[in-house]
Amino acid sequence: MIMLEILESGMRVINVDESWLNTMAFKRHSWAKKGRGNVRPAKELSTRVAILAAIDNHGAAYISLGTSNTDSGVMIAFFSELCKVLDGEDPNWRDNTVILLDNASYHRSLEIRAAVKKLGIKTIYSGPYSYISAPIELYFGLLKRGDLNPERQQLGKR
Repeated sequence: MIMLEILESGMRVINVDESWLNTMAFKRHSWAKKGRGNVRPAKELSTRVAILAAIDNHGAAYISLGTSNTDSGVMIAFFSELCKVLDGEDPNWRDNTVILLDNASYHRSLEIRAAVKKLGIKTIYSGPYSYISAPIELYFGLLKRGDLNPERQQLGKR
């Protein structure tokens, strides 16, 4: 099935992806006494926070935060926990739900494919660099430009 057919059939589409919440305090200068340099020796860095999120075409959102790099193991753990939550909401959710993933290598790995098969999850993959067809990208953009960025600092994809 292609995405339009899935949506026309009334199925629930859950878009899953990950992003980072980086620090936005990269101040390299500070006040100093006259005659002294005002450059700090290092950037002030905080721990990056990984955000894994799933949003559906009915308005539901499921979020997990962590500090590790996302890989197949992290995604499998997320899918396992997501399935537990969805099972609690509706034991028959697998009958009318498909998970939309992008083409990240760990989304297509043998470990992920085995895990989603074991969990009974139907998946569909978006085309390469298809940010416009992934609603989760808009969700991440809103988070990063909105409440999580009160100073409204300029952000980019990279």
